[in-house]
Amino acid sequence: MIKDTIRKLGKLTLIANKEKFNLELKNSFSLLNVDHPENTENRYNNIKECIKQASRKIKTLKFRTQKLTNASLNIIEERQKLTRNSVEYRNFDKKVKRNIRKDLRAYNIYLVQSALDKNRSLKSAMRGRKRGRSTITCLKDFHGVKQDDRDKLLQICTQFYKNLYILRKFVSTKTHP
Repeated sequence: MIKDTIRKLGKLTLIANKEKFNLELKNSFSLLNVDHPENTENRYNNIKECIKQASRKIKTLKFRTQKLTNASLNIIEERQKLTRNSVEYRNFDKKVKRNIRKDLRAYNIYLVQSALDKNRSLKSAMRGRKRGRSTITCLKDFHGVKQDDRDKLLQICTQFYKNLYILRKFVSTKTHP
């Protein structure tokens, strides 16, 4: 039971910060009231809670990539300062939405490019792009017609990534003689 608790709270983080974790455990255990005879279940729960608290204090936050640029975040902050029912707010809202769309597209293209560079696989690139969705159900082809056939979807994706990779090679060779 305690092993599961430690596993959930990040075993590797606790091992890396062993001295801090031991110090926190000592402090937590010193606060426990050991002199009073209690039943074993209460003692077990107290010990378990001490371990949880010590590991929560030590556990570091995971690194999250920032999808939005600083310019978009600044515009969002400016929009929050404005009153909602004004013309200026609507203009800022349009700017914010455009910037968010642009940033998300750029981030998704970056993810696809990095997945293609690392893995050279369309499947892993699509899997890494959207963790919540398992499949893409519909895409527009080159002519703007929506396609929902799996084979056509694969052709559209393959063509998109080929063009993206060729364009990237062309830009890099053009900028670096």
